[in-house]
Amino acid sequence: MASDFSPDIVQQIDVCMATGHFADEGEVLRAALRLLERQTAEATAIQQGMDDVQAGRVRPLNEVDAEIRRKHGFPRET
Repeated sequence: MASDFSPDIVQQIDVCMATGHFADEGEVLRAALRLLERQTAEATAIQQGMDDVQAGRVRPLNEVDAEIRRKHGFPRET
């Protein structure tokens, strides 16, 4: 691999390729970047939720539950 990666990163890439799930180094790196993007998006969503709670932008669970059940035709919980 023509790169400036540290030996431990190169070793991790090689281990991933040895599983047979990746055809080359590029596939390993693309998969890693997709996971990083997903993790970043999830962390952002969690932070937005926490910000909403702190700002009081919340609704009672039973209200949200009833709305979802009405919208999707789910029976009321007994």
